[in-house]
Amino acid sequence: CDNHNFALYIVDAHRALELLEDYHQRLSKAQDKPLKNAIERVIRIFKSRLFQALLGRWTIITSGDYCS
Repeated sequence: CDNHNFALYIVDAHRALELLEDYHQRLSKAQDKPLKNAIERVIRIFKSRLFQALLGRWTIITSGDYCS
């Protein structure tokens, strides 16, 4: 089991959040409103305690004891 690859998924999730927030901030046109709203929902999900807990749980599951 390659724990390094699993750690990269978590880093990627955090990086994706940063990129979404950056892109969200640059949306300013009226026609961007539906996209901006959709991105806000995704950002809220990424920041939710449940999502963070799932990432944390995934880290625990993939960090040794459960890998063969």
